[in-house]
Parts: sequence; C-alpha cells; structure tokens
Amino acid sequence: MLIWYNEEVGDSFRYFAVDSRLMPVSYQNTGIFYAPVVLSDNRVEDFIEIVAIYQGNQITLDQAAALPPEERAQLQYQLVWKRSFYESMFYRTFMGYSGFDQGPEFTDKGIPFVSGDLAQSPPMPAWNMTNWRVVHRTIHWNPADAQNISKFPRDWKAISHDDAIYYKDNEIGTLDDAIRTISSGVIYIKWYAGAWINGTVTTEAGKPVPGATITVHDDYRSLSGYFGPDFVGVPHGTTTTDENGRYSILAPFGNVTLVATNGGSMNYLLLHERNQLNKTNILIPESAAMRQGEYNFTVDMTVPSASQQGILFADADGDGIYDPTVDMPLDNATMTLKGQRGLNVTYQITTYPDGHFNLQDAIPGDYTVSVVHRGHTIGDAGGIPLFPGENKIEDLPIPFSKISGTISLRDGGSVEGTEVIARDLETNVTVTTEADLGGEYSFDG
Repeated sequence: MLIWYNEEVGDSFRYFAVDSRLMPVSYQNTGIFYAPVVLSDNRVEDFIEIVAIYQGNQITLDQAAALPPEERAQLQYQLVWKRSFYESMFYRTFMGYSGFDQGPEFTDKGIPFVSGDLAQSPPMPAWNMTNWRVVHRTIHWNPADAQNISKFPRDWKAISHDDAIYYKDNEIGTLDDAIRTISSGVIYIKWYAGAWINGTVTTEAGKPVPGATITVHDDYRSLSGYFGPDFVGVPHGTTTTDENGRYSILAPFGNVTLVATNGGSMNYLLLHERNQLNKTNILIPESAAMRQGEYNFTVDMTVPSASQQGILFADADGDGIYDPTVDMPLDNATMTLKGQRGLNVTYQITTYPDGHFNLQDAIPGDYTVSVVHRGHTIGDAGGIPLFPGENKIEDLPIPFSKISGTISLRDGGSVEGTEVIARDLETNVTVTTEADLGGEYSFDG
C-alpha cells in the first residue's frame, strides 16, 4: 500500500495504490496486510483474525493452545475478516463492495472472488467512493486463445486495463481479470474534489419527479460482463430528487453517466432502483473535477410519462379477471393513487358509469390505490406499478370482504342453522348465512 506524490499538481497527494500481495485471502495466506496496519499504529486483530473451529464454534488461538494435544490435532482453522477490514481504504480500493453493502437481507459477509455468497462475484474497485476513482489496474493476458491457454501457462503477463479493453474488443488472446488479478495485481486510484452536476428530473409534460434516485458512474468498463447490461461504470455516489425534481451530485472526472431510477427493489451493486427513468452521459474534464475553472454543470433529465386504463370491479368470483356476467363494475368511484418509496405524488380520478378508469400522464413508479364507492371506503384496493413510457390496459379487481365469527347461547344450547344477517347501511342490501354445528358462520363476499 502506498501514496504516490504527484508533482504535476504541486504539493498534494492524489494517488493511492494497492498491491494484491497485501490481500489476506485465507488463514494460510494472510498476505502482508499486517505491515500497513502496524505502521499506522493499529492492531491487526481489529481487522483480521485467525480462529480455530472447535465443536462447531470459533475459539481463539490461545484457547486452542490450551486444549489437549489429541483435540488440537482435530482442529480446523479459519480467517475472519472484521468490519473495520471491509471499511478500510485498502479493501474499498481493491475489492470495492462487501456483503455488508448488499442490503439488510444479505447475511453472508463474503468477499468477491474469495469467500461466501460473493465468491463468484468479481470485485468493483473503488465502488461507491465519492472522491476516488480507478485510473490504473493490471489485468492478466495470455496471447493464446481460450482453447490453447493450457499449452502456454508461462505466457500470462500483466497489462493495463486500457490494453485489456483493446484486446477484448479485437478478440486478441485471452483475458483473466479474476483470480490472477486477485493473486497478482496492482490498482491505482486517484483523488478528486468533485465537479457539481445539478439538474431537474421532469416528465415529458414538465411535471417534477420527486424521490428519484440519481446515481453517478465513472467510465470504468467491466471485462467480465457479470454486472449485466445495466452496468455503465463504477458508481461513486447517489442522491435523491426533491419535491421539485431537483438534485445535486458530486461527479468524478471522465465520461460520466448519470442514471435516474425509482420503484424500489434496489440493486445494491449498481445502486439503481427497479425503474430506469433516464440515462445521460456528460464529459467531466479532470480540471473541473479538481475545481479548476468552471466546475458546475447542468444536466436536466426527461422521463417518459406512463398511463393505465381498465375496469375497476368487485371481483365476485375471486379470479382476478373481469367477467360482466359475474363481477360488478364500480361506477362513479373515486380512486386515489399515492406514490410509494419516495414518490410523493397523489392522483385522484373518477370511474365512468361502466367502471372504466383512465389514468394519463402519470409519473412512473409504484402506487397504492384506495377507493370510495357509494359511501364505502376501501383503504387497500391493491397497487399499480407503472414503468416509463408504459401505456397499460389492465383492470383492477377489488376482492370481496370476508366476515366470519362464532355465535353461542348462554345456556350452551345448539345454534346450528341459526340465520345470521349482514346489512349494508348505505344501500340497505342484506345477505344471509347460517351458523354450523359449532356456531361458526362466514360471509365470503
């Protein structure tokens, strides 16, 4: 691990480099990570620790040493990475993300290409680091094609990431940005103050889009394709649009990509939500990222509106499909749609006499629906997800309510066959049912 002194910008330190030999990957290979830890007056055991596994539990090496020799001979050993290791500058530079970054439901705190549920996932160097981005990374390349690399095991050599992209695009030789890079590679990141990108997210009709996640990405290219078609570079920060659709975010230098998303279901690697609303590129000069000259940029984003029309109906048979011979359309009903997950928007529409509703020019996102029909309020009438540019024709079923209970006589006598009546106080409509042998009754709708 080293800091590179950069003469070009004067008396400042802007580079940080890590060598793969620092990486502790197992209890048998802890690398030389201890060196920078000790030199920075920290304790190694605050970052990593080798433990023994005794009767299914972790014990310290001191506890293991106190066991009888015959029990010590049966012990297995394991390297434990501590939270401070995952949050260290070294780890963030070399690996980027960890299991701690994968959301509250992710319980495996593995390491990309090393352990746990992330063992098959490639690293993303400098992931979500606001003031640092990768400027150099070694990739391993073999001049032989994939079918013949086993014949040339000594021909692997380290090349730059830029050269690796050239070889990949031109299908020259074989690249390995995975295991060999972990075991033998160097990564340089560079500090930047950050250029400001400001803007507004609106629909085509000019309506502001509140609560949208704005993610800024650098122009780093993944060679593995693991991160999928939505990968546009390493994310370096997020922000959220305000009630007027406005946002401000710090950006690195390079060909930066801004992605606006909403709808929840966060992709914790790309830091995107489910609905991609807009994707825009802008070139940020390094001078701007260092606040030299003009460093404020404006990027307004437009989002395609969405719409949905259909029949609002009481689903008498519970199949979710509107059947005019069975189901009842809800005429002149008031539908209130409230945006979810930061989308602080409410729409109110009224159904036609045939139950038809028509929502137009809506902001894409998820909405909950409540309905008022003939004096009755249905607080949870389901949900409507709307995607950018979607013109959806889909009915909305309202399930019939179920009322059930038990009746009994004080003397314990039988109530089987007793008629139970439910009456609608608004329409005066009544429905009846009978109690069974145990006094239980049910109105299913």
